[in-house]
Amino acid sequence: MLELSSMGAKVLHNRCVEIGKKYNVPINVKSSFVKESKGTSLKDVNDIETCVISSITCQDKITKLEIILNNKSGVIDSTYKILEKINKNNIKYDMLTLQILKNNKDVLSFCINNNDIIKLTEILKINSKIYRIKKVITKSNLSKISIIGIGIFSNQEIMNRILKVFQKNNINIYLITTSEIKISILVEDANIDFTLRCLHRELF
Repeated sequence: MLELSSMGAKVLHNRCVEIGKKYNVPINVKSSFVKESKGTSLKDVNDIETCVISSITCQDKITKLEIILNNKSGVIDSTYKILEKINKNNIKYDMLTLQILKNNKDVLSFCINNNDIIKLTEILKINSKIYRIKKVITKSNLSKISIIGIGIFSNQEIMNRILKVFQKNNINIYLITTSEIKISILVEDANIDFTLRCLHRELF
């Protein structure tokens, strides 16, 4: 449930779910329009292994950045300074990856909200020498699809079925990140409704 609220389900604030989980506080969600609604109760449960995929969520208006760094001068140091500056400017980032290459073109990639791109590119431009940045490549108007479930990363069949959807429908993928309970995929905003329908048909 914490993943759902964080990934854009737009029902509960993720901080609410975090506190409920941390202190084992039951949460009851009721309708604002039906006075006598029983609502939905959220509480700790043990028997959840039978559920593989629980839901698919989406966040739109995302920009992906690829920051090409000079690996001769300490790519980890540059990465730390860039992310520290982003945090100080209250810019939220997600889907962070760092590729350590051998051709003097290490790549730091992550996603931010479209509204923060002007602010961040200006920060990177001003500090390009300090951060040892060679080039910044941006791709805007993207959406992040998150497929959430228990043990989802360990289930290779799930990943194969997800990739099959994109291959069959010729949908471009700009970035994939995984965890034990979530697979996040970056696609174009223009394809988001069609992609969600295809994934629902395949996975549910």
